Amino acid sequence: MRTNNFNQETPTFFESLHRPFHQPLKMSRWVCEFISKKEKIRASELNLQFYLFLIDKVNKAYKANENLELPGVSSRNATLAVSQYLATKKTRKEKIKIISLALNQAKRNDIEKQIYSSYKSASYYVNLAKEKLNLLSSKNKLTKYGEELLSIRTQKHITTLSKGEKYFYFKLLIKNDFLLFVSLCLFKKLEFKFNIEKIENLYFDFIDRFYGIKHFNYNNRSLSNYNIVREAWINQIQVLTKTNQIKSEFLKILKSDPLVSKWFIDLDLNFTVYINENFKNDRSFESRKLDFIKFYQKCIDEKKDVQGFVNLYDIKENIRISHIKFNEFVSKFYEDERSKRHIFFSNIVSSIDGRKRFIVRGRPVLKIKFKPEIK
Repeated sequence: MRTNNFNQETPTFFESLHRPFHQPLKMSRWVCEFISKKEKIRASELNLQFYLFLIDKVNKAYKANENLELPGVSSRNATLAVSQYLATKKTRKEKIKIISLALNQAKRNDIEKQIYSSYKSASYYVNLAKEKLNLLSSKNKLTKYGEELLSIRTQKHITTLSKGEKYFYFKLLIKNDFLLFVSLCLFKKLEFKFNIEKIENLYFDFIDRFYGIKHFNYNNRSLSNYNIVREAWINQIQVLTKTNQIKSEFLKILKSDPLVSKWFIDLDLNFTVYINENFKNDRSFESRKLDFIKFYQKCIDEKKDVQGFVNLYDIKENIRISHIKFNEFVSKFYEDERSKRHIFFSNIVSSIDGRKRFIVRGRPVLKIKFKPEIK
């Protein structure tokens, strides 16, 4: 979690999240249940001890329901295999020894790979409870939030939240991840209204422009992962209506705390300004970008390229805008796409071409070559 200053105090947000292991919010309750049964546990043993607790509980849940699917949780087959393997060891000490070996070996066999992966998930559940949601103290004791969570009635289902838990987690998330969580809720509304397939570029552009947070622009391949986790939270808590509006009961919670209410008023205002001033231009750019890629590929198909390099004028003749506007577009296309795909420019031609060059980052260019998006 981090709070920055950018003309004003920036609301709280999580800098990083792990897909898929930060998705199931209810796993943090499991961590609290485990801690509540321990008088004292050393920090060095927390993940390992919780892992044994987790494997047993998940395995029982899978056995009780053969149709159970748990996104963000180790698979049925992996959990069963690990559980059966650990059961061959008589003592807890023996079990801990083979887990430690699986974690520390450079080369692992199949069962050791499953132990490593499922142990990793357990460690991220602890991180969610302790570092992200502050349900545990630095001494691995329940905080007031952890105690409050355990006092709330829960659902029997392993990951489904009760109504009380939904409100509880919503309050915690707007306390610790307000900026990105609530912003995503607002952009989900935009996504529905305009039927936008990929909202994350607009979403993080907004965060950059209005809150000065460029961190996500330099970690572009992680953006969709961050969104997937937060969207999972939104769905588990059921924050939005069918038209992706924030439900009235959650709006009341947002407005009930003076600081959060101020954050929300500022965020909603900034969002409105962004839509009015930037969104229309961005929509036009996204539409033009699709045309640009389509006509580039058309030139490739018609063999108008030289080793993949296509003359920008061959593309421009299909996009009827001025030289200046097209140059602005090509520059923006490069800046917007360069972290997602490999883009190359060339000013080399086989015969004299006296047409005016386009300028990208101060360099004269005439041809472009790019590859599909990096996965």
